[in-house]
Order: sequence, then C-alpha cells, then structure tokens
Amino acid sequence: MVVIVEPAGGDDPSTARVAEYRPGPLQRSNLGSAESRHSDIGDHGEVQQLRIVNYGDDPYPDLAILNNSGDGQLDRDVRLSYAGSGPGDFDYALKEKYGEFGSTAEPPAMPSDGWKQFYESCS
Repeated sequence: MVVIVEPAGGDDPSTARVAEYRPGPLQRSNLGSAESRHSDIGDHGEVQQLRIVNYGDDPYPDLAILNNSGDGQLDRDVRLSYAGSGPGDFDYALKEKYGEFGSTAEPPAMPSDGWKQFYESCS
C-alpha cells in the first residue's frame, strides 16, 4: 500500500496525491507494480497512520487507518482484504464494526500487533 499525502497545516484535511495498492513483485527502481490500482484510502480524509491488523480472522492482512476527517475529528477506518484483491473499498458497516471515532484531543486507539500475525520475521 502506498499513500502519499502532504499534511494539512490547518483543520481541513489534505487528500492523498497517491493512494495505490501495489501487489508484488515490486520493481526495485521505482517500487512500481504491474498490477497497481487506485485505493480510496486517500479519498476520505488525511491519512496519518496505516497499521496491519487481522479483523477478518482469515489469512489476509487487513488495514487500520488513522484518518483526519476534519474539524478536529480523527477516525480509525478499516479496509478488509480478500483473496486476490488486496484491501477493499470503504464500507460504513465495517467502520461501525471495527472502526472508532475520536478527536485530536482523544484519538482512537490504533492496533500495533498485526505484523506478527502475518509476518513472523517482523514480530
């Protein structure tokens, strides 16, 4: 997952200039992928963090996203992954089930142990 965003200087969030899912193998020269596709992760606010999680309780890594949605609100959005697809698109029902609403004063909790569930060498 590649997300490039210039942090906003004020209360209005910046959207991502690049938000792509790039399945491997990646090209060493530019980290490009023959099968890269646009992701909506950068379309719903300013991405501040991405974390690997296991919300779907399956062998596919999911994403937790700390997202500045503006007006002092920080949300934990989620994208579940499925076989052969990578991270899915925004789904409000999944946000209600796995996500969390917060603020800049009290940001939502972000998971921190997802890597070890999928990549033992990272634990």
